[in-house]
Amino acid sequence: MAGRAARSAALNGLGERVSIVEGDVRAAGRLFPAASFDAAVSNPPYRLLASGRINPDPEKKVARHEIEANLGDFLRAGAHLLKAGGKMALIYPARRMIDLLSAMRGEGLEPKRARMVHSYAGSEATLVLVEGVRGGRAELAILPPLTVYAKAGEYTPEMKAILAGSLALPLA
Repeated sequence: MAGRAARSAALNGLGERVSIVEGDVRAAGRLFPAASFDAAVSNPPYRLLASGRINPDPEKKVARHEIEANLGDFLRAGAHLLKAGGKMALIYPARRMIDLLSAMRGEGLEPKRARMVHSYAGSEATLVLVEGVRGGRAELAILPPLTVYAKAGEYTPEMKAILAGSLALPLA
């Protein structure tokens, strides 16, 4: 994964500004000093260890299931690494939104903004984007939904703009 991240940074013209550090999220405290970042972004494993079909590919297996690290591990790392007032953005299954919000609050990352992601207008939300603030006060803003497809195979104008890089992140 680190190789792909470095390639992505280079392809997006960020190779000189981005450093990729390989390590275990559970050891974040040994990799970086506390309160050393303004922001963190995470796509933690979505599925509990004993749920669903586990992919035989080792990289996909640990990326999708809580095998080597769980949601709490990612949130603890974020809480440790972020400065007071620092922001952490996550994407997570909509069906596990309560788990995410509760765990964020438990780690001192107060959920501030949430945006549901729908495949199509009128369909059930599949994902949720959440931004939390380390040490923030309680109050959550629910943003308008993000709809990915206008019709089969065609992105919505907003999604096209996001993918083209001409629109800020969907939580903005």
